[in-house]
Amino acid sequence: LARSERYSEAVEAVDDINVGLSDDAGPKVAAWKALALVSTHRQLEDYEEMGKALASATGIDAPRFLARVALAQLDLGRVEAALKARRRIRWAGAEPDRYPLVAALDAELLLASGLADAAVANVDGIDAPVVRKVRGRALFDAGKYEDALAELDKAATLAPGDPEVAMWREAARYVVGGRARRDADQALTKLGLQAKAKDAKTVHGLALRIAGRADAARRRFEQSLEDVSDEYPNALAYRAHVELARMALDGGALEAAEKHLKAALDQNPTYLPARALMGRTLLALGDPNAALEQLVDVIGANVATAADELAFAEALVAGSPSDEDRGQARQALERAAKKGASAEEIARVAALVDPDAAAPDKRRRRRR
Repeated sequence: LARSERYSEAVEAVDDINVGLSDDAGPKVAAWKALALVSTHRQLEDYEEMGKALASATGIDAPRFLARVALAQLDLGRVEAALKARRRIRWAGAEPDRYPLVAALDAELLLASGLADAAVANVDGIDAPVVRKVRGRALFDAGKYEDALAELDKAATLAPGDPEVAMWREAARYVVGGRARRDADQALTKLGLQAKAKDAKTVHGLALRIAGRADAARRRFEQSLEDVSDEYPNALAYRAHVELARMALDGGALEAAEKHLKAALDQNPTYLPARALMGRTLLALGDPNAALEQLVDVIGANVATAADELAFAEALVAGSPSDEDRGQARQALERAAKKGASAEEIARVAALVDPDAAAPDKRRRRRR
């Protein structure tokens, strides 16, 4: 297990496991054997066998076991299964020490919810190899690209064969720019062509989108969603769908945006950026109640953009709003203004929130 997690000697590890551990050694040994095979099959990019081994990795409630199971589920893009495994982790003490493996898992789950800053904070001060990869990814999503590159450089020295570290490192190099940008672009293209998993193409698309190359990013996102299967998975397909939905929404293609967002939320219902975009899309399609269901958690998590705040306010006052609804809508307008919403958009939604205040004075002037 240790050899495969370091991305070294995967074939030898599989041979040793199959020869050295008999099938009748007991349920605990069988469970750990299955978990070790999960790790080695991941390194060998045999994702179907990885899934089969993961299904057999059961029966042990130790945090170090369950955390590895949950991380493996995330590697296959199974966010809800990872959450289920995380909920089974229990500690003997009320305030356990920060176990690096579980801290890394919690950071990964925060990232899967779109909470990059919280993910960075969750692993603050933990200096462990398992943490460096997720901290680098979280820094990237938080927009701290140079810090992300420094962290991923360190992760690459500890696990030089890890394709996930490699693709996020090259994405950070590309976004940081300079002379390395061309080499990073070529490296990302090569990773996308060589790997069986499709997530490298999604990450390439993210780097291109951040750098302002929208058309090239769209092509990579679309390619990352082609022929996805158990053997050719894309753990980040939900992010590709969200990016394509964002492009569709900007272009006024509401039905296309809704289709992509449904696919994203089917894979990962916890991803708040998908829920925010779905709320705005549903509002534009004329369903404010459904829009509110999507937007309320985005607002509660304090990650709403100005556009999300405006959509929330508008959805609140659709139909027959109560005084409380109007009050919440006014607060959303205040937050939207602080987040940079235009005066024109603020005025448009304010007129819906307080139509009487926005109406012209219709009283007749007194005759002199």
